[in-house]
Amino acid sequence: TTSRTAGHEGAAARRAGQPAACDAEHDQQGAPTAARPFAEALMALATHPDRVPSGMWHYSTEGPTTWFEFARAIFLEYGLEVDTSPCTTAEYPTPAKRPSYSYLDGTPFAKALKLPIVPWEMELKNEVKKLKGLLHRQYMDMFIEGSDSSSIQDKVQKIADLEATNEELGRQVARMTQQLRDNFKAIE
Repeated sequence: TTSRTAGHEGAAARRAGQPAACDAEHDQQGAPTAARPFAEALMALATHPDRVPSGMWHYSTEGPTTWFEFARAIFLEYGLEVDTSPCTTAEYPTPAKRPSYSYLDGTPFAKALKLPIVPWEMELKNEVKKLKGLLHRQYMDMFIEGSDSSSIQDKVQKIADLEATNEELGRQVARMTQQLRDNFKAIE
């Protein structure tokens, strides 16, 4: 099991497209766990099932954090200035009821599979670095795939257009997320 699993579409990352205010719970602790390393751990388990006896095992990053600390760290990694305020679970109701402390120690599982035990801050840095590398490769592919008659200025403009599109998509996702949140509150 994992304490908290986040793909690249995590809530704080979605909000990154909209540099407004962000409230996040400071009274819930858990271990944010990115989907990619978790998938790699599952592949290691599938490859070496003999290393892990049957039973209850947990996978997570090392060290608990709060949603508030996690959101601030995401914004910091992306170089965004977002007014992030701590709030309590009672002040930020959600349909899912979460325990105040859900940190699961993944050390025994990681040791059994000879996986690195990574603090959540380092895993976040690694995931952001991989995302930035992916974007860089996409930009470079645009340069390589372009026709010989295209000027560098045209390609630079295409990159600027792509960045603008990505920013607009981020804002749209943030707006839809807020609409969903409002709809859930209306249902309650």
